Amino acid sequence: MSIIDFPSRSWLSFQVLTTASFLLLLAIAPAANGVSAPASSGSNLQWLRVDGHSIVREDGAIMILRGANLPPLTRSSVTPARYGVYLDVAKSMGYNVIRLPVSWAELEPLSGRFSSTYLDSIKKIVDLAGERKMYVVVDMHQFKIDGFPAWALPKLKSSDEAAAGFWHSSTRQLELVKAWKTLASLLKDRSMVAGYDLLNEPYGGTMTWQNFAPILNEFYSKLISEIRSVDARHIIFFEPTEGECILGQHIALRPLGMNLAFSPHFYVSGSVHYLDYVAQQLYNLTVSTWNVPLWIGEFGGTTVEVSDRDSLDNLVSMLDLFDRYGLGWAYWILADDDSGPRMVDGNGQGSALLTSIMTRIFPTSYTVNDLAFSYNNTPRFQLRAVANSDGSVEVSAPTPFRSMVLRCIDCVSTGEEGQQTLMIEIPSNKTAYFYLDTPESISRLNKLAELEFDQALRISEKLKLIAFHSTIGRKYVREITELITSMQANLTVKHYEFVLGKLDRVTQLHALAVQEEEKYTYTKEFVDSIRQDIMASQDHLTKWQSVLISQAYESLDEGNYTSAVEWGKQARDLPREIPRDSLDAYLQTMLWGASLALLGIVLALIVFRSFSYRSA
Repeated sequence: MSIIDFPSRSWLSFQVLTTASFLLLLAIAPAANGVSAPASSGSNLQWLRVDGHSIVREDGAIMILRGANLPPLTRSSVTPARYGVYLDVAKSMGYNVIRLPVSWAELEPLSGRFSSTYLDSIKKIVDLAGERKMYVVVDMHQFKIDGFPAWALPKLKSSDEAAAGFWHSSTRQLELVKAWKTLASLLKDRSMVAGYDLLNEPYGGTMTWQNFAPILNEFYSKLISEIRSVDARHIIFFEPTEGECILGQHIALRPLGMNLAFSPHFYVSGSVHYLDYVAQQLYNLTVSTWNVPLWIGEFGGTTVEVSDRDSLDNLVSMLDLFDRYGLGWAYWILADDDSGPRMVDGNGQGSALLTSIMTRIFPTSYTVNDLAFSYNNTPRFQLRAVANSDGSVEVSAPTPFRSMVLRCIDCVSTGEEGQQTLMIEIPSNKTAYFYLDTPESISRLNKLAELEFDQALRISEKLKLIAFHSTIGRKYVREITELITSMQANLTVKHYEFVLGKLDRVTQLHALAVQEEEKYTYTKEFVDSIRQDIMASQDHLTKWQSVLISQAYESLDEGNYTSAVEWGKQARDLPREIPRDSLDAYLQTMLWGASLALLGIVLALIVFRSFSYRSA
């Protein structure tokens, strides 16, 4: 049993510590205009790509990208220096990705005139993320065409009409294609860029989804092709309109291109059952039908109300579902925005409760054949991995969790001092289990496991006093012995979860073994009594009675007590047969009688023939 770095602390202390760390980060942040861009855009982060329905690194490891949305970037509001502070906050929460919303209107305020200041800010923020070993998804952000430059939209009365007018004009669409090519040319050599999110919640205005989907599909395909002419490496994320993924109608959207990932938004409220239904439908359609990665670009936002316990429970249920399906995500929003509760703002104000919920332990990458994991706010993290060949799992364990007790069963875990990640190495042909718990939880688990093992051991000792004759009963006893041996072995390696699940089975097997022995004893006594009754009444068993009684004992040994009873009854109910000795005497008498009669007939014939001859 090992404890990672820091002394134990309560969960409330964790919340206070987390919030305090954010405040400290903001307090020590340099003045907004006093920070220069990093000297180099270099990053040793590996390039990412799509492989089937997974996002993988160059070395083949599957990635789970989790993080938050940064505030939408404008030229006049928050500078890259402040964004560096936000990145530190995200990093301290264990995140390995941020989604950076950028604006076409800010990027190209005048037709054909791209803002060098804005492009430089994008580049600086991307490089700052790379320095912190974080990936970036660059999102061309808009909401109901707010974010499109005015010059690119038709001058119509309403935004709905303007949106529909934009999508009916291939010329206007081409302007957005050009903007993306400019942005892709700027970022094409940066490996810390996970990919490009083509358009946030594309909006068709007055068009129905049925009419909009083919237009959007054609536009996406054209845009992907044009981006690929300048950047062949980065992943391209595409979205449906808001809500279409919830209804399952996004299936009508499937642009052409390679290295693509689907990135819907998950603004859903309701029961756990309903959330599970939506998540399962979304996962199946994307992963099974399309065979592309599913990455949740936004969730949370205005669906979260920090003062409402039900709302927070809904958020926790959503995060648990994302764990179940092994999904990556980006929470909306990390800071400085009014479209939902933020975890921290420019003045260091935020919600400790929300931050504690959104700071989770999760695997960031893995090279195993099968992986399942879960986390709860106890806090507790558990992971199961199956490796056909030597594999590994990298786990993000943010600083507030470093006091937790680590257990690695059939695996080896390593972590460097001061690092937020743990590496789990798993030998080939092994199923490994990895746990992180508070010391208090471990102590409780240990006591419960030892108590249940002692109870199982007492049951086993009682069974040793019984001489089991039932074949099935002896089988149950052997299974109990094997379970207890396994429980003891798992107690030794501190795999308490395995031990805790076995006492009920031991108790059940004990009851079954005793029950089987009682049935065996009763049935054997019944068959024995029939045999004894037959012997007492006729002093022997006939051939068929012997066969039936033998069949009864054979069924008894097989545990088929009903059949044993039936065979016994049939033997009892057979009609009596004459004893062999009596039969032999009877047959001998009959034979002598027949012989004498035959001899008499022969003599009579001889006399008759002699008489007849003399007469002639």
